[in-house]
Amino acid sequence: MLRLEAKAQELLLAIKEQDITDPKALGKLLDQALQLIGDRDSELRRVDDLEEDGEEPEGQQELPLASNKGFQIFCDGACSGNPGPGGWGTVIEIGASRQEFSGSKGHTTNNVMELTAAIEGLRRVPPGSSGTVTTDSQYLIKGVTEWLKGWKKRGWKKADGEPVLNRPLWETLDRLTAEREVRWVWVKGHAGHEENERCDELARTAIKGL
Repeated sequence: MLRLEAKAQELLLAIKEQDITDPKALGKLLDQALQLIGDRDSELRRVDDLEEDGEEPEGQQELPLASNKGFQIFCDGACSGNPGPGGWGTVIEIGASRQEFSGSKGHTTNNVMELTAAIEGLRRVPPGSSGTVTTDSQYLIKGVTEWLKGWKKRGWKKADGEPVLNRPLWETLDRLTAEREVRWVWVKGHAGHEENERCDELARTAIKGL
């Protein structure tokens, strides 16, 4: 975005400093500058629209791949018994590339698997990158977007003074998100969201493999 604006400014400066008398040449330079400024404004409007769309986690929300040049991570966790055998699944899309990952643990909780699924996805995309993480876990969404700041301020204590559960996982997730620009998106589970359903399938298949 900044490069577009800089190029437009360079063209306008060239028009000002150089004694261009040829109407066709002048017109061509002006058209190029206006096009670059128009591209810059379109990019700004697109960013504003994405930020507004992500304010409330109501129903199914996801960022269309065509409008996101970064990564898209879909993640889900599952547990048989809670606590009990658990599994996690994550799907990572970057442009035309798509990868699936899963894992399991013999004795765990559903919340641990939800956190693990997000962590396993994020650690596989490079630091400094940006993108979207989509989950059906309110625990994960509220924890990372609402509760985490307060927990850290209180020395990893909840509002009632009790220690935060799964602290090592939250600390890992906090570090990973600090190194990347992440937009968090909530979708309703088991409601036909294709990638969310796939992650659930990966997690449950991983449990069966224990």
